[in-house]
Amino acid sequence: MINQKQFNIIKEAFLIYERDFNDYEFTYTYRHRKSNKLLKLRISFTAKNFMHLCGVTYKTRATQFYRALKNNRISLKDIYPKNDGSTNQKLGVISLMHLLTSPGVRICDKGSFYNLQFNKAIRSGKLIIALTCVETPNNYQPQSLLALNTSNQKRQSRAFSHSHEVIKISKVKINSENEPLIIFEK
Repeated sequence: MINQKQFNIIKEAFLIYERDFNDYEFTYTYRHRKSNKLLKLRISFTAKNFMHLCGVTYKTRATQFYRALKNNRISLKDIYPKNDGSTNQKLGVISLMHLLTSPGVRICDKGSFYNLQFNKAIRSGKLIIALTCVETPNNYQPQSLLALNTSNQKRQSRAFSHSHEVIKISKVKINSENEPLIIFEK
């Protein structure tokens, strides 16, 4: 089971995720570094993504983990670190997810990081944090949260060095007819 410090990080990250990411579709408009074309990456964040971004497992499903956190009906004894050793790495950067919606953010094309294969990635301007994404029929979904600022990760971060400049970020509630809220525009 996880410890109290890890649990506190998860609870704080949950509040940020619930307020800023959950049930939102983000659109990243970026300029391709070679062709100069404007391209878009759409990514949807849902409750089922949060548990994996924390690097933990729960006694039941990911959506129930999120609901238990939301209703403040969760116990430390029901949350376990992942066997792959990613829990501390993910919990070390999950509070920095706001950097993925800040000026300077970059989009990376498909690549690999250690044994992780991804279709796209969103990374902070400085190599601090990255969110890898997998393609779905309609958009992209979060795959994994990575810390890029440790010495071991810096050697593996070549997949993130070739990137494209994001010139606009907007978000809208999933299945909403509202106009997207512009978070950043260059």
